[in-house]
Amino acid sequence: MPPPAKRACTAPLGAAPQVAARLAAEGATLVVEGVPAGTEFGVDLHTWSTGERWAGVSLIPPGLHFVCHRAAARGAGTAAPRTGWFHVFGRGEVVVRRWDPVAEDVVEVGEEEAARTRGSLGELEERLGPYPYHTWSKWISLSHRITEATIARLEPASGRVASVADLVAAPNHHLATTTSTPVLPPMVARPGTAIQYTPLESRRFPEGSTASAITQHSLDTSYQLHQLVAAMQRLYGDTVSGGSMGQAIAEREVLAELQFAFLAFLAGQNYDSFEQWRRLVSLLCSCDEALEAHPALFTDLLADLYFQMKEVPSDFFVDIVSSSNFLCSGLHTLFRNIGDSAAVCPRLKEKARRFEANVTKRFGWDFAVEAGEEEPTVVEEVVPAPAPPLSAELEEPDTGLAGI
Repeated sequence: MPPPAKRACTAPLGAAPQVAARLAAEGATLVVEGVPAGTEFGVDLHTWSTGERWAGVSLIPPGLHFVCHRAAARGAGTAAPRTGWFHVFGRGEVVVRRWDPVAEDVVEVGEEEAARTRGSLGELEERLGPYPYHTWSKWISLSHRITEATIARLEPASGRVASVADLVAAPNHHLATTTSTPVLPPMVARPGTAIQYTPLESRRFPEGSTASAITQHSLDTSYQLHQLVAAMQRLYGDTVSGGSMGQAIAEREVLAELQFAFLAFLAGQNYDSFEQWRRLVSLLCSCDEALEAHPALFTDLLADLYFQMKEVPSDFFVDIVSSSNFLCSGLHTLFRNIGDSAAVCPRLKEKARRFEANVTKRFGWDFAVEAGEEEPTVVEEVVPAPAPPLSAELEEPDTGLAGI
């Protein structure tokens, strides 16, 4: 297929002239015909309310993106659920979809229709909104570990991330009844609709552990992390390059799943994804012995949490049932374990020190614990001030166009 002609559409907001020119030549395009006015439509962290003539998004930087939509509310009824999908856009790629008014969903089109649309792309230019380039560096910082292999492993068989679970009665379950009231069967996600998150090891200690070892493992989740890394290594390990390369890939994939879960919740509003993100954060923050075995993983974890915490308010992390701040408590444990360990590398210690200072300044969380206290103090009266970057290594990852 010949490359698309150079476009003359509106320059992306926030892009330098040379970057805009590069995107005009190599940016991808998403065409979605037939979307009703008032539909919520978004790419990555930005959403629009579509107008009568809206037909898609242009100047999309090549790479991974999340596309989502929500049908317009009908009258005073409840809002429709949000639905989205991850897609890796190639350079100059033109993705063609159309709106199905019955399903209120974006669906694929046949190759003949797609070819016609690509051939008449020039006529659609004025109906395409430019990608919000000013949000791209933020998106990169939240998604740069996710690969096509990550998406293939985690995304539902349907290819859709939905904000509302599609539940059906559990198979092979017979309705129990009493003399007057039937009892509903347990509900499970419809096959093919659930995100395929990695199940975490439920047992926190190796089989055959002594009583003292079980006590130690109840405080240190390193065994569970080793099991998770080993599972990833079996999937992604490089049998040619050897163990160290396989471990590096496995560690990256653990953090890739953390990023996927955070974005599927943040952009896709999928609650199961929040729960997986919370489980992974809790596991990682409770490690002690693993800090020495996986220094790169924990250094990268601090960077990822730094960017993720910038996207949500501090009270978001508070459990509305127990009123406890799980992330504040988890970070307190992680900072303490890193600080107390003589085996942790100096680079990780310095990163943790700077991250702790950053979190304290931004959220007002006091991690200084006096004797007899069990939890860090959340200082409610502190007004968070803009926090400086931790270091060059925690700045937004390179987008690939900054140097053009």
